[in-house]
This record gives sequence, structure tokens and C-alpha cells, in this order.
Amino acid sequence: MRMFEGTVRRARSSVSATWATTSTGVPSAAGTLFSCISRDVSAVPRAQADWRDGLDALRPTRPFAVWRQWLDRPVEARRAPFSGTAGYGILDNISVYERFHEPSRDYARRHGGSVIELHGYGLHNTDPARVRAELRAGLEAAWPETRAAQVRAEVFRIDADCPAFAPGDWHRRPGAETPFPGLVLAGDYVRMPFPCALMERATASGMLAANRLLAGRGVAPEVLACVPPLGLLCTGSGT
Repeated sequence: MRMFEGTVRRARSSVSATWATTSTGVPSAAGTLFSCISRDVSAVPRAQADWRDGLDALRPTRPFAVWRQWLDRPVEARRAPFSGTAGYGILDNISVYERFHEPSRDYARRHGGSVIELHGYGLHNTDPARVRAELRAGLEAAWPETRAAQVRAEVFRIDADCPAFAPGDWHRRPGAETPFPGLVLAGDYVRMPFPCALMERATASGMLAANRLLAGRGVAPEVLACVPPLGLLCTGSGT
């Protein structure tokens, strides 16, 4: 997709547009947006070249695993909807979906089981069989009642599309605004003026992008509430 004189051009078609908001993951962000400007630095303004360099510096972090399981028996009633874990191998958190998700609640009522989701971040080994075994071992160690549970259905995936946040890269990271009028960015990699991450960062950046576009039409901005952006350990350089 390319922004060029009011036209968004894709491989086989084009759409005329006054505004464009791109919302991509890190692996495709640079490839999608580089075609907006020339590769010849001398042919573009300095701000556009710097923006391109910031996109070029974006990198994904190590892979992560997500494993949702429909179990044949419930977890203990005392288990929280979301539990962060430590000391259980690659297992980083456990979610109990029937605590907050109506379709999962319906499954639990009809079948007497639980729907849980396991996450493991920063994986060094991405062999699916090994990751499954380590996540399951962590689950059974943390919640012993799951040791006898059978998995009736599952969704398992390993992805590598979360952005890396290296020390000192905040100033180079692209924000919601770009050097191109009418083009704004949204996504979990976008530089933000307040602390946020993951899907919350993607959502908040989308709202900032919309505010920027709509301001040109006299539309009042959507107010975003956030935690205090400065604290005792904050240098004031951003997130």
C-alpha cells in the first residue's frame, strides 16, 4: 500500500483518499510505508528521511506462544481470571476465560470444564512440541488440579510480531503523526506520550491518529485518560 498524491495504491488496485491510517505489525510496517518516499536521501526532506530511518530501525522481539485449551474439568473456583506467573519455566501467565468471556462461560456451563489460555514470551526455542510440553508442565506445577485434565479442543500458535523496545530507541521510534499530510500511524510499535503497551498501545495510538486527522475538520479530540506519565524513576524521555 502506498500514499502518493492522495492515492493509496495496492498491488492490483488503487483507492483515492484524503486521509490514510496504517495499522500494521512491526514486520510489515517498514515494507508497507517505505514506498511513501524515495530511497534517495538527497531527494527527500530531512524530516522524511529521518522518519524512514526510524521505521527501518524497528525490530520484532523474540517469539511468543499462545495456547488456548478447552478442558474437560474446571480449574479451582479460587483461580483469578488472569494470573501472572514466575518460576514455572516459559509459562508467563494463565487466563481463565469463563470468568469474563460469555462463549467460554457457556462451554463451562454445558460441559463442566474450563477454558484457559497460556502465554509464554521471549522464547529461545520455538519447536511446537517442546513449547507445548513446557507450557503444560508449568501449568500443572502452578495449578495441580489441571494434572488430570484432558484437552477437548485447542488453539495453539507461535508468533513473532511484537515490537522490541530497546533502551534509548524512544526518540527514533515513529509516532502517530508522520511528515506526510493526511498519513498517520497506529500500532503497538508507535511512540506514545504516556505509558502503555500491547493492544492498549495499539488502541490508544489509533485514537491519537484519528484525533490528528479529525482536527483538520474541526472535530474535538477524544480525550485519553492515562496514568501519570512522570514518576520518581522517570527521566521524562517518554515510553
